[in-house]
This record gives sequence, C-alpha cells and structure tokens, in this order.
Amino acid sequence: MSISVYGKISFALLVILLLQTSIFAQIEPEINWEQNKRLWIATIEYDVPLETIHLLSVLNFPGHVTIRGDASIQKVTATFKSTRKTQLTALEELKNYIPIVNQQDSMLRVEGPKNLPILTFSEIMFSLEIILPMESNVELTGRNGKINISNIGGDLKTLVEFGELSVSEVYGNLFIQTSNSPVKLDKIYGNLAIDLLLGDLTATEIRSNIKMRCTMGNISLTNLQGDLNCSLEGGELRIKDVTSSNTNIHATIGGIILRNVNCHSTTKIVSGAGDISLRDCKTDLNINSKSGELTLRGHRGNVEITKLTGKTEIQDHTGNVSVSSQSGDIFTELETSKEQPTNVVYLFTKSGDVTLEVPETIPFNLRGELRGKLAGLEVISDFPVEYSRENGILVGSIVNGSGSVPITMISGMGNLFIRKN
Repeated sequence: MSISVYGKISFALLVILLLQTSIFAQIEPEINWEQNKRLWIATIEYDVPLETIHLLSVLNFPGHVTIRGDASIQKVTATFKSTRKTQLTALEELKNYIPIVNQQDSMLRVEGPKNLPILTFSEIMFSLEIILPMESNVELTGRNGKINISNIGGDLKTLVEFGELSVSEVYGNLFIQTSNSPVKLDKIYGNLAIDLLLGDLTATEIRSNIKMRCTMGNISLTNLQGDLNCSLEGGELRIKDVTSSNTNIHATIGGIILRNVNCHSTTKIVSGAGDISLRDCKTDLNINSKSGELTLRGHRGNVEITKLTGKTEIQDHTGNVSVSSQSGDIFTELETSKEQPTNVVYLFTKSGDVTLEVPETIPFNLRGELRGKLAGLEVISDFPVEYSRENGILVGSIVNGSGSVPITMISGMGNLFIRKN
C-alpha cells in the first residue's frame, strides 16, 4: 500500500513541476485587411514552427474549421469576414473573435473566445485553417460551424456542439462526441468510438473496430472491416458490406437493415420496436425483437429468433432455423447446401399461420401441432400427412426420405402449410 501511495504522490509532484517549468508562449498574429464589395475581410496569420508540433489542441472555436495533415506545408490561418459598414466597426468586432494561439514545447493550442454567443453567419463569418505534420495528434472542441479534418496520422479526438463534422483519412484512433451534429466519416484506419446525442452518421471504408452510441439519428455504415458494437435509441441503422469477427446491435426504436454482412461469430441483434431486414448475409444469427416485421433473404448460417409480435419471413435459407413468436405469421423457405446444411428446424407461434417450403431432396421428419381450439384449423401439405391426436392436440406427421432432419411446426391459433420447394 505504501508503494502505491508513494507512486501517486511522486506523479502528482511531477505534474506540478512540469506545469511550473513548461509555460505556454503566446504567438502574436499578423493581420491583413481587405474590402471585397460589402465585406471586410481580415486574414490572420500565425508564425508557428509546425514541423515540431506533435499535439494540436483546438478549443472552443466558434466558426468553420479545416485541419489537414501535410508532409511539406504547415500553417495556421484564420479568416474573419464582416458585413459591418466601416473597418473600425469590423475591427472592434474582430477583437471578440480572434483566436489565441499558444505553444508549449511540441504542443500547439488554438483557443477561441469563451462565453461567446453562437455566430450569426449573415453578419459574421469566421474560419480557421491549420495544416500540420501528418503524424500529429489532434484534439478539437467546436461550438458552431462546419469542421473538416483529413489526413491525420495520429489520434484524433473531437467534441462538437453544433455544426457539420467531416473526417477522412485518419490512421490513428478516432473518438467523436457530438451534441447536435451530422457526421461524415471516410477511410478510418484506427479504432473508432462515437457518441452521438442528436444527428445522422454516414461512414464509408472503415478499416477498424467500431463502438458507437446514438441517442437519436440515422446511421449508415458501408464497407466495414472490423468488429461492430452499436447502440441506437432512435433512428434507422443501415449496414452494408461488412467483414467482422463480432457484430452486436442494440436498437430501442428504429429499423435495422443489413446487406452482405460476413461475421465469423454469431451476430447478435436486440430490437425494441422496428422492422429488421437482412439480405445476402453469411453469419450465425441471434435476434431478439419485441415488435416489427423480420425479413431474411439469401441468408447463410444458423438462425435463432425470439419475437413478441410481428411477421417473420425467411427466404432462400440454408442452415438451422429456430423461430419462436408470441404473435405473427411465420414463413420459411429452405434451400439445399453442402456447405451450410439444414440439420434442425423449429417454428412456433402462439397466434398466426406457419408456412414451410422445403425441397424434396432434404430428408426430414416433420411434426406439426395445431394447439388452437378454433374449428377449421388444418395441416395443409404437398407431402403425405398422417394425422393423430395427442392430449386433444391435432398432430400431423410427415416423413420424407430417411427423415434425418427433425422439423417442428407449432401454431396456437393458425394453420400449418408445408409446401414443396
């Protein structure tokens, strides 16, 4: 215990010494004015030895921001545009917005004014452009305006309140937190963590693991190679062209659409309310849905589905199938496959019809149960059926070929249909 405490005290003393010996040096800008029609334009340049910078921190900036990594050119430039009638009035206004640039060793800090109201872009336009070495790490907090960040070799951390955020070609780890901002991502190669309060996300060509949480907004992910862990409280989730080892999705309200997802382990989906659609996916699948329609087309892999209510439709499927529903029709179409054979099928609904289309080449032993008390319920089959009653339950039995594949179909209040595919 004494060693641990001593270590904490030593570290605290080290931080104090560093703060005492390393002081930020403020860099004074050079300001050039010009008038263009009704605009007063100030170009603000900072003479910074950016080739020595390894960490860029942009804090509380109220306007548009562009940050780009470059191997040959480095600069820090701010542009201020005002519609005020005189240069003197524009100059007085500029004093409220001009960023403060400080350098401490290999860290550069660009800080906007504090407690400044959100800009009215019809009267004032403010932008910041920073070109820095590619290997630099970047931290940014933005209040309002468009933010474009590209070609960053180090880690990137962004916290944005309002405005659009666009990030591309990041080779380090990326963390994004927004309050009310749409986000666009492209070519991300480090691990990605996203926390969105309100706003849509569009991401393409992600070569890393993703962990995201979105309170309200639509999410679109295309061309992902990495693990995916997604939590969505409200909005639609679209995922296309994914190769991963683990895929976990939790949606409270909203639709889920997956296309061409190849996952080496079981893909897990939990949905509170919303339709779910999967097409041309290759993965074992575990779905728990409270409400909404579920559609699977061209799926390859074992499927386990638990639902409260809503129709379930499975077409062109190879692999084992287990569907348990409290309410809703179930339709399942099986196909033959040597790579992913069907070894067992279980289809159950308390209320609704159950339909199975099965090839004659599958040797199955089917047991169909009609547990409802309504008159007129039937087992309707293209295959010969033998009927019996067990404890008041109508049971239809079908044996095709060797009968090596067990199939169970149960409906509490509905008919059973067995069709040749």
